[in-house]
Amino acid sequence: MRLLTIPLILLPLTSFASSIASIQQSCESQFSKFPEMASCLTKNVRADDFLYSSSQARLYVATATNLAGKVRRGEMYDDEATLALEEKYSQLNAEYVHEVQANQSPVSTYIKKRLDNAGKIQVDVHQK
Repeated sequence: MRLLTIPLILLPLTSFASSIASIQQSCESQFSKFPEMASCLTKNVRADDFLYSSSQARLYVATATNLAGKVRRGEMYDDEATLALEEKYSQLNAEYVHEVQANQSPVSTYIKKRLDNAGKIQVDVHQK
């Protein structure tokens, strides 16, 4: 039963990261201009209730919309907006990882450490 808690804890982490990344990758493959890509991204993220319930996802969508407006007004180039959005993604993803890790229970943290160390060989140098 305890082993079941690890996937349940890590599921939101992986779903946020992979969903946003996969949605953005899909939109980037469909649209070469940043405003159209941002519109596609916004529409798809908002359509996913689970994903859009995250404050990080809502902030990411707002950033994409803001950057698309700047590109449309000529205040920023497509590549600059893409870079700014990637930086925002990295920042928000790091915050999300930190938030999930901070909310882990001591039991799940102990289990995770035990699983991480399970493949490591430990040698007792004092043993004869």
